[in-house]
Amino acid sequence: MALYLTWCDERGLRWSEPGFENLLCFREWLVSVPLPPRGCKNQSVIRFRQDGSANAVLGTMTQFLLFGVGPGWVSEQVASPRHPA
Repeated sequence: MALYLTWCDERGLRWSEPGFENLLCFREWLVSVPLPPRGCKNQSVIRFRQDGSANAVLGTMTQFLLFGVGPGWVSEQVASPRHPA
């Protein structure tokens, strides 16, 4: 959640109304931006998230948005599936 909330804040987006295009951009950001180095070990190795990890982050964030409908943090429109007419 912290990744998503920070990403939205840095872009001036409302976290509770992400929009499909912004979710796609967030997922792309997850796999394209290098991870911060871990510890003091070889910091010259650049690491990236795997697709599965990015999907897991996106899934957790999506569940949080669904949870947010109950207390009114997220509109029901964001959580409801949209079907083309």
